[in-house]
Amino acid sequence: MPQNKYLKILLLLLATFCSVDAFASADDPMFTSEMVKYFAYFFGVSITVAVGTMAQSKVATAAMEGIARNPSADDKFFKPLVVSLALMESLVILMFATIFFFIQQ
Repeated sequence: MPQNKYLKILLLLLATFCSVDAFASADDPMFTSEMVKYFAYFFGVSITVAVGTMAQSKVATAAMEGIARNPSADDKFFKPLVVSLALMESLVILMFATIFFFIQQ
C-alpha cells in the first residue's frame, strides 16, 4: 500500500513540473529554460544521493550481518566491503560530474 502512495506523489510531481509551458505567458515567463535546467540538476542530484546512500547502507548491513554470524571471517568480508563501497561512491561522483557537465552546456 505505501508504494501506491509514493506512486501517486511521484505522478503528481511529474504532472506539476511537466506542465510548465501551460502556465507560461509571453510577457512574463514563470519558468525559464534556465530555471528548469537547474531544477533538473538538483532533482537528479537528490535522487543520485538517495539511491547511492540506500545501496551503501544495504551493503554495509549485509557485511555486518555476515561478520556477526562468523567473526573469524572478518578479513574476508572487509576487502570486498571496502571495494564495493568505493565503487558505489565512484558511481555517485560520476553522476555528479555528468550532471555538472550537462548543466554547463
